Amino acid sequence: MVATADANAATFLQVMLEDMGLRVTLAATRQEAKAWLDGTAFDLVIVDLSSKGEWGLDTIGDLSASPFNKGTPVFILSGRNQEKAEFLDSIALDMAGWITKPIDITVLKDLLSKVVRDDIAVRPNVLHVEDDKDIVEVVRKLMGGRANIVAAESLAEARAQLKRVADNFDLVLLDLALGDGRGEKLLPELTTTDGRCIPVVVFSANDLDKTAVTGNRVSVLEKSRTSNDALAASILSALDRKRRA
Repeated sequence: MVATADANAATFLQVMLEDMGLRVTLAATRQEAKAWLDGTAFDLVIVDLSSKGEWGLDTIGDLSASPFNKGTPVFILSGRNQEKAEFLDSIALDMAGWITKPIDITVLKDLLSKVVRDDIAVRPNVLHVEDDKDIVEVVRKLMGGRANIVAAESLAEARAQLKRVADNFDLVLLDLALGDGRGEKLLPELTTTDGRCIPVVVFSANDLDKTAVTGNRVSVLEKSRTSNDALAASILSALDRKRRA
């Protein structure tokens, strides 16, 4: 996300980031930035401290309070050098880089490549087995850049994905009511080539047939009773357990 009221800077940064293969969200006011931070996880946040109204510092506070973006790399965009910004010492900020206006293309590319590319390289892969495209899109927005979401609308499509890249999936997000059968049928098949079970988060309006659960670590969430925040937290928690294991 790029948070700036400077239209020229926003356009410049958007072109640069999209050239690196990233999707870019622009926020021209603090209200827009806060709305995005409260509902979407980002790979990187760029905050302009010299935006009209000087709302950049407030946005940094909003970012720190966001459950989706704690630990997200932050770049500061400013019209002055970092050495002249003593006020930053009093802010709890894990700053990944400083961009001085006017923006130097070479410096910007170097900063972005070091931070963004390393982050993408370790991004986990999630197989989302769900036949409701709206829910798939909600999950994509919730996860932002925190995971690569691979969608499968049916058991057959999920099996095809698993056959191709089972070893690359860190988690399966599973609906139980699919057009070609019950999601539980997949559970015995959710293993890597060396026999390790892939963790599963069941996200469904239907009850899980627990007799179908094998060696997978399975978390169960009911669609009608699960908020977006709770869903995102469950996915991130399962991925974190997988990483630590």
